[in-house]
Amino acid sequence: MAAALYVGVALACLWASRGCSARNAARFWLLVAAIFIVLAVLRALAAEEIARDQLREFLDQENAREWRRAIQMPLAALSGMIAIGLIVWMARQLRHLRDRPRSRLRLIAGMALVAMAGLMALRIVSLHFTDWLLFSGLIGPIRLNWIIDLGASATVFLCAILHRRHSSTAGSANNRSVSQYRQ
Repeated sequence: MAAALYVGVALACLWASRGCSARNAARFWLLVAAIFIVLAVLRALAAEEIARDQLREFLDQENAREWRRAIQMPLAALSGMIAIGLIVWMARQLRHLRDRPRSRLRLIAGMALVAMAGLMALRIVSLHFTDWLLFSGLIGPIRLNWIIDLGASATVFLCAILHRRHSSTAGSANNRSVSQYRQ
């Protein structure tokens, strides 16, 4: 199900890239589309679960299972702090882009990607407390993992659609002559 969602987001990003007149914007949406295709493949292959299981197996073979928490806690904290730090920095950058709505949309999509990367890192590290936060039903049957995953995916999807729509209206506005505005 999540793999199909990621493919849908990738298609929206491809659509956004085709409507860009600026090469940097088109490259951004193509890169985001490629990331979501990779996410879809990873999800379809259960790569996160395999990576988590291999890390556990490695720790068991090295008789380091008791050290697992000592390794996991700093990794989980570092992943979370990096993701939060990047999102805060990007949020501050939004103020500088008030007059550039398409740039704002790309930055917001980037923030959602950072949230996705942080979520993936926390799922792979699989610390007991973070697993409890992510996978227990905090709001009835709704899990925080789903809220972040679906929310970030929906954010990128909407930013891509809005970027394309804004590019279309901006492009048609740029092609109008002065006499058309006087009517």
